[in-house]
Amino acid sequence: MIICYFLLPLVAADGNESRSNEPNTIANQISASDNNQKDMDFFNYYQDASLMPGSVNSPQIFSMAFPVSNLSRNKAADLLAINISSDPTNNTFSSEILAIRGSDGEELWQKKYTGALAFAAPAGDLNDDGLTDIMLDVLFAGTDFIPYSSVAALDGRSGKEIWSRSQILAVTLAYPIKDINEDNASEFLVHVFGIDSLKGTLATSISSIDGANGTEIDSRIFPGAITVEYPAGNLTMDQVPDSIRASYEINLSTEEGSAQNISTTLEALDGKGHAFLWNQTFASFSLAMPIQDLIFYVRD
Repeated sequence: MIICYFLLPLVAADGNESRSNEPNTIANQISASDNNQKDMDFFNYYQDASLMPGSVNSPQIFSMAFPVSNLSRNKAADLLAINISSDPTNNTFSSEILAIRGSDGEELWQKKYTGALAFAAPAGDLNDDGLTDIMLDVLFAGTDFIPYSSVAALDGRSGKEIWSRSQILAVTLAYPIKDINEDNASEFLVHVFGIDSLKGTLATSISSIDGANGTEIDSRIFPGAITVEYPAGNLTMDQVPDSIRASYEINLSTEEGSAQNISTTLEALDGKGHAFLWNQTFASFSLAMPIQDLIFYVRD
């Protein structure tokens, strides 16, 4: 199992009416086949994470807080805190997201998600009110009924939902990216991992979602693979961060002499228009990581 974890930036919203999309499944998708930049710097966040152990049967709590800019209009850094607890007696998770004013520690808002894993990150100004708003990713909610995951945008000042998108029987992984459609709001890159019910295999969809209203800009399906796209530094010397898309296909053949059970395809994508740059395929598990320029081209 491959787990990718991202910490990202944030934005704000006011009393705009919340919009949501009807849940759907990845099988249905297959069958149907410089204002924000500072907030979107993945590498300049301070994290304070602590794991507080207890007895074997007591709930375990993981807490993390990191600074975000301009949630409360006082021109001081505020804090976004994430608390996740696990109860070993029933194997469930619960999550709590809090926004805290940095100047006096006053709680701005709080969200609780019982029976679910929830992660939040700053996402820039999504609703043009001059404040930072929040991207929310909730996993495995509704486990008493039909489990689902969801991605949402929250007003950074009030915590009010701006929009949300749900996926039943699937897992979501999302993070904010630069503005694509030039509406002065960052977009979300949303991964959905699920099962193709027609073929009984894993499948992934990766979509660019408009951060301002939650509408889909573009999407691509990767049947039979777990696919993850992640930042890869400046590959093209244009000062715009590019990305790597890694697809992992599982070979279920048990025949003697068959190839490795995992093959990897790595694709480099341009950060400006998401254009294809190059690809490499490996008959094993592979992971590409950006490093400093090795050949003096002033790129990664």
